[in-house]
Amino acid sequence: ISGEFEQSWAHAAQAVAAARTLDNGALLADALGNLALNALFGGDPQTLVAASDEAIAISTAAGNPWGIAYSHWPRIEHQFDCGAYEHARTRVAETLPTVRTAGMPVFIGFYQAVACRLARLTDDSEGALQAARESEAAFLSMGGDNWTIAGLGIGATGALISGDIAGAGERLARIWSPNRTPSLPLQGYRWALPAFGEHALRARSTAAALSFLDWYVDVRERHGGHREAAEGRYWRGRVRAAESDDTGAKDDFTQARATFARLGGHDHLWRIDAALSMLARRMGDPLGAAEATARAKSNLEILAGGFADPGSRRALLRKLEDKEDE
Repeated sequence: ISGEFEQSWAHAAQAVAAARTLDNGALLADALGNLALNALFGGDPQTLVAASDEAIAISTAAGNPWGIAYSHWPRIEHQFDCGAYEHARTRVAETLPTVRTAGMPVFIGFYQAVACRLARLTDDSEGALQAARESEAAFLSMGGDNWTIAGLGIGATGALISGDIAGAGERLARIWSPNRTPSLPLQGYRWALPAFGEHALRARSTAAALSFLDWYVDVRERHGGHREAAEGRYWRGRVRAAESDDTGAKDDFTQARATFARLGGHDHLWRIDAALSMLARRMGDPLGAAEATARAKSNLEILAGGFADPGSRRALLRKLEDKEDE
């Protein structure tokens, strides 16, 4: 929760090793779920999949709602990162009823935040807004700085979905002030990250967002959150591009792309390539623009093919057209 991922990773590995010496499946599943989560943030998909799948098997066999809710979450996040959107959507739908019985509002916050992102992919604005609002309420009900930041972050996304730019800005201002550096890089900031980037672009006001993004990228790298830092670089690149800092934007996109290519993060790869294409055109590199567009289009066509229904496929393919119009 503190966001000090390197330390958390070490403790999680020790906890799994210790739990394997005990005859306590629930304890082992909890430790494995924590290890999987650290692997998500740190960028180790092999450990994530292995730990999450083992925890899911243990918790499902025991009929443990808490364990099922916790262990599925990093796996779903990984599926979304990989662009396996249909698998992620199915798993959210199948697991959410169990999540609601676990008695922990934060799990609802996790799952509905993912559901919001999935709905936005297929232009289901009503579903995305409903999920964002439930996620916000669940996080805020937990109290404490970390979950309040998470709730305000996904709440800002909900406000952006509904067209309430001012409401999004008000929430984000409660999270971050350029004159006040946080004492801890709390996990909750990851739910605010996309909202800072999107709000800056839509409100055409970038100073606060750049201040936050500079801090976020730096602190995530220093604490071993390499996947999180890469997402921060993507959003900082978008904001820098809006400010005509083409060199800085290209550097951010290039570094983010290298990380997500290593992780198999196809959800971000097509977005980054679309951004690189626009940047290359503006920098007078038509060949580079064409190559980046071709990569984005090829990637997106493969990902769209994973959807079962034609409507979702068409909606996803339109995303590239939307990027080209920005």
